[in-house]
Amino acid sequence: MSGGPAAVSFLTNIAKAAAGLGAAASLLSASLYTVDGGERAVVFDRFRGVLPETVGEGTHFIVPWLQKPYIFDIRTRPHNFSSNSGTKDLQMVNLTLRLLSRPDVVNLPTIFTSLGLEYDDKVLPSPTAPISPRPSRRSRSPSRRLSAPSSWSPRPSRRGALPSCVLREKVSLHASFLRPPPSLGQG
Repeated sequence: MSGGPAAVSFLTNIAKAAAGLGAAASLLSASLYTVDGGERAVVFDRFRGVLPETVGEGTHFIVPWLQKPYIFDIRTRPHNFSSNSGTKDLQMVNLTLRLLSRPDVVNLPTIFTSLGLEYDDKVLPSPTAPISPRPSRRSRSPSRRLSAPSSWSPRPSRRGALPSCVLREKVSLHASFLRPPPSLGQG
């Protein structure tokens, strides 16, 4: 076989070029991230901490290992809370409270720093305690939609005492009667 050392040298150069191109492609892939529609990103820098600006939609550049993006969903999401309560006539009522909220885009770096990605579980209180005594004062039809108690408003906990959520619809309360218990007198 003629040209053995030249062929080996040529193949070695091709292997080196392929390894270099693979490393460059891997570095480029690690340097880019995409923020989809309805999302925003907060970038954590290992030296400067959480950067103060929120990153919008599109493809963006980061320095691998030094920076890491955290993606937030900023669309309005429903949060449902359910509770069972009794009425004056000893019937059980299932109360469902629906709250629509979304994060405040300007405050996303603050939200991420103090609460993390699961901010809505920490900021939105459980409203079942304020609403459970409500149906015990009156009986309502199961299909009737109730207005929300005017006295209830979301009060963030001490940890969530920052302007982090925007409430779209304050509350929507729905009460429905559960199946009545079997009568004791029937046999």
